[in-house]
Amino acid sequence: MESDKEITVVYGDVCLRKEKRKRQRSLLVEKFYDFTSSTTLHGLRYITQRGLHPVEKIFWLITFIISVLICFYLMSNVWFKWKTCPVIVTLSERLVSVDEVPFPSVTICPQSKNSPKIYDYFEEKKNLYQGLKYSMIHETNTIDQNQLEKLQDVSMICESEVLDLLWVDSYGFNTLDRLYSNISLVEHILQVIPDFEEFFDSCVWRNEYIECKKLFQRVLTSEGVCYTMNTLASSEIFRTENLHGDFAYLESTEMSRNWTIEEGYKSEDNNTYPRRGRKNGAEPDLKVVLKDNPEQKDKLCNKLKNGFKIFIHHPADLPQPSLYYYSALSSQVSSMALKFDILRTSNSLDSLPVEQRQCYFPHERQLRYFQSYSSNNCRVECLTNYTFTKCGCVAFYMPYHISDKICTLAKFECVKNAKEEVAQTRGMESISDNAHACQCLPSCNSIDYDAEILKSEFHIKDYMTSFTKSFGYDDIYSETIMGNDSFSKIELFYKLPRFMSFKRSELFGKTDFLANCGGLLGLFLGFSFLSLVEIIYFITLRIWCALAREKRYQKNEK
Repeated sequence: MESDKEITVVYGDVCLRKEKRKRQRSLLVEKFYDFTSSTTLHGLRYITQRGLHPVEKIFWLITFIISVLICFYLMSNVWFKWKTCPVIVTLSERLVSVDEVPFPSVTICPQSKNSPKIYDYFEEKKNLYQGLKYSMIHETNTIDQNQLEKLQDVSMICESEVLDLLWVDSYGFNTLDRLYSNISLVEHILQVIPDFEEFFDSCVWRNEYIECKKLFQRVLTSEGVCYTMNTLASSEIFRTENLHGDFAYLESTEMSRNWTIEEGYKSEDNNTYPRRGRKNGAEPDLKVVLKDNPEQKDKLCNKLKNGFKIFIHHPADLPQPSLYYYSALSSQVSSMALKFDILRTSNSLDSLPVEQRQCYFPHERQLRYFQSYSSNNCRVECLTNYTFTKCGCVAFYMPYHISDKICTLAKFECVKNAKEEVAQTRGMESISDNAHACQCLPSCNSIDYDAEILKSEFHIKDYMTSFTKSFGYDDIYSETIMGNDSFSKIELFYKLPRFMSFKRSELFGKTDFLANCGGLLGLFLGFSFLSLVEIIYFITLRIWCALAREKRYQKNEK
């Protein structure tokens, strides 16, 4: 009997639990019907409304599902656009005056690379050629290795465009065993260049004559030795603690005044550095008269070109020539009408990943050899690092932390190939997992300079001849003053007093994203923020309260 009672109790408990679960399911279904009948979401009430034909309910169910699918498809497009195109570049409503930005740095590269009075490259090469021929015939070595090294080093700037590495091997004499050099290579180049005074005749800045040596400083570039003005001091461009100190890449020493690369000029004062432009276009800001003596030009060293190459760039960038340059030829005036493109980025984009905004703020990217980040400085450092990785050395003009791994003539082809490979690397200006990717994105706040050039004839020698004759002097006096030099003149000025600027800002912010998604949800489903609260209310508080009432009801029954 006791056994039968136990079975009855157990069976009764099971039945009670089943009944409890059944009542809970019934309660949940009831609350679901309650939700669909009272919700603000469109179409749901017709799915569960009593009295409708099943076909009508199926129709509204299919319609609701299609609306949900279309809505979420369009929302996924909004999400994709927000993630991939969150930034837009537009014209700024404000014109930027030329006195608000620095006057560009001007780098002048003479095409006369050496002075025959100091080092006759043609004769030295001819003597080596004859010495090699003599050595081959008599099976002896009469070549001075120091002279050979100097000739090889100078050929790096004399024949950089037509260099043939086989010219010394054609007679079987191996002169290319010297793969690396040190400071001696740069010393050899500096020893043979013409004096500064052989290139610069006069300089005028804002109608004031200035000694050209005070305006232009020497800099090492791929063109050899060039001269730059309005460039920041070497200590402000380079991280000198990370560079060797055996020779100077840039001899500029003038520190910035009342200007920072992040904030620009701090006042209206003209006592600033870098020098600023001026609105008045009555006279050029910079006038430079250059000279070159064709009779003093080496017969072989860079004989293919004459005159000067001119590059304009930002004062914080290391002067490095590129394929895009301006030329100043003899007996010509090169008038350069400057213009700039300035791009500012909203600080609100700082929270976006770099991959989305496609630029770097100053604090985001640190270069090893440069104080401030710029796309140009990044490219220089990238090329330097890749050249060392590929060739085991760097070109003499590339900033590096050691000075005994400078590529010699033997590594000319390797350096050339490294340049080509870096130029073809797709990751140069993108975020990539490629090991060779330099990720040299633009700065978020940048200034890029350009110029339109107009050339006219410059008959200064004819003028001076006529001028001296008017005072009763003959041609000999004029020739004594002018010599055999040929003259050219460059003039730089801003084309306009103000230029349009651009701004990079959010195309889709978080608010825009929510607004777009909310609009789609409202259009297709009648969904709003209160609808979300309503859903949360029904699946939490409403069900909890119903279950609590059910529990009290069961207790009262007992």
